Amino acid sequence: MTEAIQAAAAALKDLGADLVEENGGFVYVNLAERQIYDDALEHVSKLVDLESLFLSDTAITDEGIAHLKGLTKLKTIDLSTTKVTDVGLASLRGASDLEMLILGGTSIGDDGLASLADHGKLEILILSDTQVTDAGIHHLVGCRNLRTLNLDYTSISNAALELVSKMESLELLGLVFCRNVSDEGLSHLVTLNRLKVLDISATTVSDSGAKSLQDQLTDCHVSFSPDPLLEALDEHDGDVATAVKQVGKVEVDGEGEIVSLEIQFQITRAGLEVLKKLNHLEVLNIFNNRLIADSGIKELKGLRLLKRLGLLGTNVTDAGLVHLGGLGHLISLNLAFTSVTDVGMRNVGRLEQLEELFLGDTVITDSALRHLAQLKQLKGLGLNGTNIDGSGLAHLAELKSLERLGLSQTLVDDESLKTLSSLSNLVALGLRSTQVTDSGLAALTELSRLEVLWLDSTQITGVGLVHLANLTSLEKLGLQKCVLSEAGLEALKNLKGLTGLNLQGTGITEEDVESLKSALPDCEISV
Repeated sequence: MTEAIQAAAAALKDLGADLVEENGGFVYVNLAERQIYDDALEHVSKLVDLESLFLSDTAITDEGIAHLKGLTKLKTIDLSTTKVTDVGLASLRGASDLEMLILGGTSIGDDGLASLADHGKLEILILSDTQVTDAGIHHLVGCRNLRTLNLDYTSISNAALELVSKMESLELLGLVFCRNVSDEGLSHLVTLNRLKVLDISATTVSDSGAKSLQDQLTDCHVSFSPDPLLEALDEHDGDVATAVKQVGKVEVDGEGEIVSLEIQFQITRAGLEVLKKLNHLEVLNIFNNRLIADSGIKELKGLRLLKRLGLLGTNVTDAGLVHLGGLGHLISLNLAFTSVTDVGMRNVGRLEQLEELFLGDTVITDSALRHLAQLKQLKGLGLNGTNIDGSGLAHLAELKSLERLGLSQTLVDDESLKTLSSLSNLVALGLRSTQVTDSGLAALTELSRLEVLWLDSTQITGVGLVHLANLTSLEKLGLQKCVLSEAGLEALKNLKGLTGLNLQGTGITEEDVESLKSALPDCEISV
């Protein structure tokens, strides 16, 4: 690493930047919400290996963005709520590897989008609260890999949706408060067979128009509803507590303050702004709410007492995670079924007080695990359905407090399990639908506190269950859809501490079941 790069990194740290170094170069810089100006990006320009840059809510202008022209390895840039315009966006033409670009709340317009026309690797583009119109959408048609496009609070109309219909890879489309969108425009979207989420709240689409599209795109969740919280707020003359109690599932403390809230409706960003006034809130769950995106998460950073935050199934991305830094009491975070990636885990890794983290069914890989190794207080980690292959599990060895680990529906195999032997406090381990075999179970012999083990839909035949004989704490074992051998059935009889055993779909005979019941009289066996 050159002296120039080291000096630039030191200068950025003095400005409050978070940096990540990999393989001798700096790949990540977070300056979001810092008091910085354009000259700070002159230092950033020296970091030639930079891949991720977060600048949201700063005073950066086009002049500063010009310094980024030479950073050709950039994959993620967040410029939301900055003073960047079309002129500044032109400076990013050379960033051909760009995969995620966040421009919400800027003055970007149609001319700026022309700078993105050749960005074939772009997957996520956030244009909410910008000056983009139908004319600008023409420039995006060539972005063949675009999966997420957010056009909330823009003036685009039905004509733009005819162009959007050509974006065949699109999975998520946000059109909240696009008042020029109606049933006519919606009819163009029936060709988007990969679309999973469409948000048309506060448009002029009719009930019948929304239903018609939902009937045709059966795999797509169409969000189409007003915000019940805002309606309740009007009904109760602005009384936030009363409105929240009417529409949400709440718990109050001894003084009548709302400390827990579960939102079971599609709340909008405006609704989240209202929640800022609940300054005693400790628990907030907003599950399967596709109206919630990064700009909404920004509204939550003032909830300083928040301990548990559930965002499962929302539209949150890596950019939104930047805003969680101020939640110093947060001990539980659920990001399952969101669009977060390895990049965002750098911010999550800084929430050192976390005890529970759920990342199931996201696209994170083993590369994310080195960031999670910083979470020394972590007791529960859910990685089910991710792209984990086991190559990074060694990083979890540092999590000495870990008690619950979910690795089901990942690519974890026998070799991977060897790295888990040092997790001596592990109580529950999920390995359903993995590549684990009998041989791999030998790696679990040191997990003396293990109480729950799920091995359903694996290649376990039961022979390897002999390795579990010394796990006297084991109470529940799942072997659903495993093809058990005679030796495996005999090994099960030695697991005297079992109180629950799932053998559904194993093809076990009634005679074998009775034999097991005799050997394990205190165990409930499901077949």
